[in-house]
Amino acid sequence: MPAAPEASSAEALAAGALRRLSEEIVVDGLPLRVSASIGIAFHPRDGGNADELLHSADAAMYAAKQSGRNTFCVFEAQMNQSALKSLILQRDLHRALSDGELSMSFQPKFSVASQSVTGVEALIRWRHPELGEIAPLEFIPLAERPLPASEFLAFLRCSADRIVGAGSACAAPAG
Repeated sequence: MPAAPEASSAEALAAGALRRLSEEIVVDGLPLRVSASIGIAFHPRDGGNADELLHSADAAMYAAKQSGRNTFCVFEAQMNQSALKSLILQRDLHRALSDGELSMSFQPKFSVASQSVTGVEALIRWRHPELGEIAPLEFIPLAERPLPASEFLAFLRCSADRIVGAGSACAAPAG
């Protein structure tokens, strides 16, 4: 573990950078705000060379993004496993669309007061061939990163069309 002053200095530096980055700036008359996610790693605890330190800091940055963005995280060993799993799921998500591993179903929403169906909720599921069921909370944030939104939206539209019988002209997205 790094010495307390070293860790607190790094955390104070990261907090100050986030604070300054979040201040509104005006560019060509348009107000802009920037946010960042920062990963902190310490030598030699988190890596003995620059590559290892960057890898550890990168894993900490992804943990910061997952915890809500515009924050920082100090590297912890278990972050490597989490980062590796995220990278594997990101890679496999492209294939999941084209290989039919994603499915959608609809669940009715009921009103207790009127004792009637008031709508439906769309539920998306991913059955990974090696990892089994992947929770939506794990893969939906990943879908925002590597996939063009048009691919994911086409999947959702076609799934809905198939369920209600509105058409079958949907093709698998080009990979």
